[in-house]
Amino acid sequence: MKSVIVIALTTLVAAASQSLAGISVLVGDRTAHKIWRLSDINNDGVISSNEVFVWFDETNAAGTPGITTPVAFGTRASDYLVILGDTATHQYYAFQDLNGDGDALDAGESRVILDAGNASLAVTASPTGIGFFPNGDIMVCNAGTTTSPDAIYRLHDLDGDGRFQGAGEATQWVTNWPGFGAGNSPYVPFETVVDSNNSGYLRSTGANNGIYRFADLNLNGRADDAGEFSPWFTTANGSGVTLSAGFGLELDGAHPGSFYMLQIATGSVDQLIRISDVNGNGNANDAGEATLVYSTAEAGFASNDLVSLATGDVLISDVTANGKRVIRLHDLNNDGLFTGAGERTDFFIAAGGPVLDTRQLALIPTPLYCGSADFNCDGDLGTDADIEAFFACLAGTCPGTSCLSSADFNGDGDIGTDADIEAFFRVLAGGSC
Repeated sequence: MKSVIVIALTTLVAAASQSLAGISVLVGDRTAHKIWRLSDINNDGVISSNEVFVWFDETNAAGTPGITTPVAFGTRASDYLVILGDTATHQYYAFQDLNGDGDALDAGESRVILDAGNASLAVTASPTGIGFFPNGDIMVCNAGTTTSPDAIYRLHDLDGDGRFQGAGEATQWVTNWPGFGAGNSPYVPFETVVDSNNSGYLRSTGANNGIYRFADLNLNGRADDAGEFSPWFTTANGSGVTLSAGFGLELDGAHPGSFYMLQIATGSVDQLIRISDVNGNGNANDAGEATLVYSTAEAGFASNDLVSLATGDVLISDVTANGKRVIRLHDLNNDGLFTGAGERTDFFIAAGGPVLDTRQLALIPTPLYCGSADFNCDGDLGTDADIEAFFACLAGTCPGTSCLSSADFNGDGDIGTDADIEAFFRVLAGGSC
């Protein structure tokens, strides 16, 4: 649901860096009813307490209702529009940091875009998935309940008001497929993504467990005609992967055409699987097309969502009562797996607040952050000690976690460049970045 963003952010990420330069992670918090922004400002690869910011809550100046139970969460690459679906308020929200101040709390930066009152009669009872078509249209998914159907809709803003409440703005994309329809079904639609070819992918966790592909092959404005909705990765796969329930589905930001899927196998084993249609036959059920790249059977760990970076790293949220964290997987030995020593680290630990729940994840660019002439954070501006600290940071030894100074002084996402050095000396001279 979030994956398209990683392609647009490729140029912002320093591939050789252990940090997440230029990237911020949004976290949907069901307990605090907020969206948090995690930004690794000092580029040490870990989120400290002073790198956690409120990105959206009920105090917003737009008067947008606060979130309650976010499930669907994603970012549109073209303009960094963030979409969230809430299963308690039964509506979809849109957020966008228009003034670049690092949040979506200002007037005009948030709104409800689709709810049960829409004129298209699209069902919003249980939002679960978000996807983005190459032309900017939005795909939303409703998981059927005893009183509402499974359904996937395509949203297109006909009247230009930034919402999809009008007639014809939420069209049925997949609603007539056998098994979909009124009430619970063998499908439990959860995460959805769209690839660069306009094909959608659905992660189902019901009796029909697996990933399903759908596309409007006959160009009639929907993707549920004969041959348009088909199994893509199922229990019949030849890679020997036993499918289990799980939530996350994500485009692999480092390997176009590949996917990541989270699942919880028998024995409460959390697994991350990389999947790709290697032979191009329209599915990934053949031998060698799915690889278990990470697993853990530890107690007190329950994966929920993931984001994949263009660097190859993967972030996974842990929602256990004692966990409340985001882990990071980094392939140190370049074997394509995350099983080696040191390849899993804690990117963020909630530690009891202010973040109270680490569940849904999305990616946005980090707002530009200009460093201070007090580089070593000792309270004295532009001293020899600040200059020494800056050059020490360029060499790899930056101030401690209580100080946000980093080698990316001008906040452009590139670390320790000539532009950072020039910006540092401009600030020392009383100018700006």
